[in-house]
Amino acid sequence: MNRNRSTVLLKNQLLPLVLARFPGFAPVWEKHRRVWKFKDAGLCNDMAQFAKYVSELIRTGAIAELRPVASTLEEILADCDSDVRYAVTVGFLEDLTTLVGRL
Repeated sequence: MNRNRSTVLLKNQLLPLVLARFPGFAPVWEKHRRVWKFKDAGLCNDMAQFAKYVSELIRTGAIAELRPVASTLEEILADCDSDVRYAVTVGFLEDLTTLVGRL
């Protein structure tokens, strides 16, 4: 990440980072924001949308887009606050497991 290693990724920094790393997620994110009328949906709900996006990449075999997912999540989990850790593990990983199990 392009952050000082002594700083911790905070919840308000998570989605900007994900959107910067995965520009293809932007349309999914914008639809999610419209559904929630641009109000806070909660970080777990937000990361569940990223899980839906990633599950679609898996379904379609978009290998190039999938490659950076694991390394990005590893970087995030290595240096984040507890809210971010919870959102990634519950909102993203658990939802992704469920979604991929349906493919």
